[in-house]
Amino acid sequence: MILLSLSACGDDVVDSSDASSSTGDGDGDPTGDGDGDGDPTGDGDGDPTGDGDGDPTGDGDGDMSGDGDGDPTGDGDGDPTGDGDGDPTGDGDGDMSGDGDGDPTGDGDGDGDACVPLSDDPGNIGVECNNDAECGPGYTCHPFNGFVLQFTCQILCSEDCECPNNFSCNLMADKIDQWMECQPN
Repeated sequence: MILLSLSACGDDVVDSSDASSSTGDGDGDPTGDGDGDGDPTGDGDGDPTGDGDGDPTGDGDGDMSGDGDGDPTGDGDGDPTGDGDGDPTGDGDGDMSGDGDGDPTGDGDGDGDACVPLSDDPGNIGVECNNDAECGPGYTCHPFNGFVLQFTCQILCSEDCECPNNFSCNLMADKIDQWMECQPN
């Protein structure tokens, strides 16, 4: 059996009592900045980017998304909804109304005008007709393809606000077509 004996020489021992760095500032990084954060940038925030915000993205806003806008969604618009439009409503159109149509009126139709009833008088709804003039303003002489073709006055609509009070815009259908018209609630 062979025994080997190793012994350390006194001049090869590393003194670990000074755990700072070679700079002697005591913070453990090689910058010599003495900021105590242990990263090599010298900005004092503890992340290695050098932007001073404390997150590792390097964008300077401190929110970890990396887009530089200051909100954590990563969409780059600066609002916290994540829809990318820059307003806080979350509808994606940027107009602050919340209806998603792109105009600020809040009526949902996108035309920029406030929605109003096409007629305030529902009295002619369902009256037989031959043309629009027989029905009155806001009405259409509309065909209905049932067993027999029939024309009646209707208020054709795209949303409830175009209907008179106590009426709503409903989907209707016959054998051939579909449309929206005002019907009693």
